Amino acid sequence: MTNKSDFEFVLYYKGKRVKIMFFKSSLLRALKEARSLLDPKKYDCVEIYRDDLFNRTWIKEYSL
Repeated sequence: MTNKSDFEFVLYYKGKRVKIMFFKSSLLRALKEARSLLDPKKYDCVEIYRDDLFNRTWIKEYSL
């Protein structure tokens, strides 16, 4: 059994924020999902945050 959390993905293309996605899973699965979203034609950077009730914690950033 894994401990699932809420994660927020902020997706960028050429320096502009394009989309915000929410994802509920374990940390490892969220990191894999964030890397799979990177595509030179759609999103060139993704920031990952853990979204708690009153706190938003930065986790990692992936970019091409």
